[in-house]
Amino acid sequence: ARQPVTRDVCLSKNGICQLDSSVLFTTARGIMRLSGSQTECVSEAIAHGILLDTVQLPYARKLLAMAFPAASNNLAERLSVPFRKFLDTCQMTYDYPNQLVFAFSRNYPYAYVLSLQSGQWGMTLQSIHYSVNAYPEALVVNSAGELLDLSKPDVSVNEVPVFMMTRPFTLGHRDLLKTIETVIMRGVFFNTEIPIALYGSRDLIHWHLVRTSQKS
Repeated sequence: ARQPVTRDVCLSKNGICQLDSSVLFTTARGIMRLSGSQTECVSEAIAHGILLDTVQLPYARKLLAMAFPAASNNLAERLSVPFRKFLDTCQMTYDYPNQLVFAFSRNYPYAYVLSLQSGQWGMTLQSIHYSVNAYPEALVVNSAGELLDLSKPDVSVNEVPVFMMTRPFTLGHRDLLKTIETVIMRGVFFNTEIPIALYGSRDLIHWHLVRTSQKS
């Protein structure tokens, strides 16, 4: 009797990416990693059942516009697409030198980035149409028809805009009200004026803007 390695069904032949000693492929559940006869889902952190539409948070659209002023006007709406819908047309490419996997779709102006070293996910504003087989480099073609090497950073760019949001965290004794007195952000930044917004919630569903560093 023959038995398949896994019963996960790959969504598309374009959604398969070979790594050093394993293979990634897209399924309805998420991005799966096949190593030998073992499979695991590597996208559970961003493909869970509870979806927080970050662009619907108060002031979030203004923060996006300030971080990415050159982006399209409908960037906020296109960022709110659930990850599992993104997987329907998802492709991947492997950046061997930096141990990164880029999951992209030509239908969306961004790509998800998985660090194989830390297992953490990020996102980059790259409108990628397809990848070029050029291992170990990660060569892709964007919507403008330009050939990009994702393995090499663009040294001509001095400033890289970043929009970062932390995961929700509690301060202990969830039934007691708290007061936030100071928010400190440490790092190396090109711009000394970085907008910060603090949100609060009692049920992790309905969020309210507590305070922002911008006056308007």
